[in-house]
Amino acid sequence: MRRSVLGILGLVLGVASAWGMDLLVTDFIPSPGDTIAIWVAGAPDGAEFHWDLDGDGTPEKVTSESRIEWAVPEGAHQVVVSVVLGGKTIATFRAMVVCDSRFGAFQTVMLERGQFIVTVVFRAKTVLRAPGLSLKTPVGWGTEMIDPGSFVYRLKGGIEGLWSLELYPGDELTITYRLLPLAKGMAFTFSGTASAFVEGEGYVELPVAGLINPYWP
Repeated sequence: MRRSVLGILGLVLGVASAWGMDLLVTDFIPSPGDTIAIWVAGAPDGAEFHWDLDGDGTPEKVTSESRIEWAVPEGAHQVVVSVVLGGKTIATFRAMVVCDSRFGAFQTVMLERGQFIVTVVFRAKTVLRAPGLSLKTPVGWGTEMIDPGSFVYRLKGGIEGLWSLELYPGDELTITYRLLPLAKGMAFTFSGTASAFVEGEGYVELPVAGLINPYWP
């Protein structure tokens, strides 16, 4: 069994709560056979952690430890982590983990002067052509591309585009864009898909992984 050791490159800031907690994940796009770590940083003493690893509303694990390791099954998994203190839920984190042997894409979000800076990384795990992204953005929010690299795109109700490239296992591509909220303290739900033509399979589309509901008060 392989173990993901991406370290800081695989971490994403989570939903900041009044307690100042963050959700951390070692790899949002593992390959079949990989084991990843998920944990909540900054949780208060005495907290309990409910780990719903398939988004069905029922936790697979309830622990007093803020960190678990998970051998991720193949497929897309909506992970919900609830932090409970004194019988009350004080924070809830939602993230998408996509386990696939062909490719994957994940987004990280940072807050900068009241704006969200989003970076999306596309990683090839096999030979593929014309990798693309289709990313939804919140209605009414401003969207500015910061660094598209060679990504050919359009901004129309989101971000859609592709790279006119052939990729090989281990190749990565990155774009960075800015979201301008309508008001301070607003959250948004992130969703999007990554796609490519995979050698021997044709067109394949997968959800973009990462945090689903970034929010900072």
